[in-house]
Amino acid sequence: MIKLKNLTVIMDDMPILRGVNLDAYKGTSIALKGPSGGGKSTLLKALVGGCRWQAEQYHFQGQHITADNIQYIRQRTGYIGQESTLAGTSIRESLMQPFQFSAYRSRVFPEGEMARLLKAFHLPVELLRRHPSALSGGQQQRISIIRALLLNPELIIADEPTSALDPESRNSVIKELLNRGRTIISTSHDQHWLNNCDRLLTLSGGVIINEESNKEARYA
Repeated sequence: MIKLKNLTVIMDDMPILRGVNLDAYKGTSIALKGPSGGGKSTLLKALVGGCRWQAEQYHFQGQHITADNIQYIRQRTGYIGQESTLAGTSIRESLMQPFQFSAYRSRVFPEGEMARLLKAFHLPVELLRRHPSALSGGQQQRISIIRALLLNPELIIADEPTSALDPESRNSVIKELLNRGRTIISTSHDQHWLNNCDRLLTLSGGVIINEESNKEARYA
């Protein structure tokens, strides 16, 4: 699905990522781990054009990706950031907001899937009437994940998706995101999340220094 060759990111004359190579296959989950400041979040942002990057090769679903056509991958990706960006006067409005963008305006808002995900993530339906600021950090994180999933993306990019969650909520998110054949590239310091990803890449100093296969350790 994704093929990167020699991807580099330089900010303020400092190399943040240096010659990163990555192959991500459809239906597999990849977790980036390693020390803070190693370039993990920058790599996720670079994949959707959130920062300037250069690459000898960047292909997504066989399409050659450049800064001029980065919209091709953005329209097919659900991005879950570390910080909640919920807007609007209610949670329902926040969930519906992406469907007002030109890329998704032709889609019908999936009410049934929204109800299923709220239940799966142990969130009451009455939460939809609340203002985003009235939610706890863990509730906001789960709503952000639901918002990304409602777009039915071909790729999910998730930056520390379980960082604000209690064990019960974390397990429900792991079950939904990592055990339904989704294609996911993520960062995490959460060992429970890492234990359930197919591949673990260690990123340090802007370079991938190790890769592990994790296929036997799956969510029960």
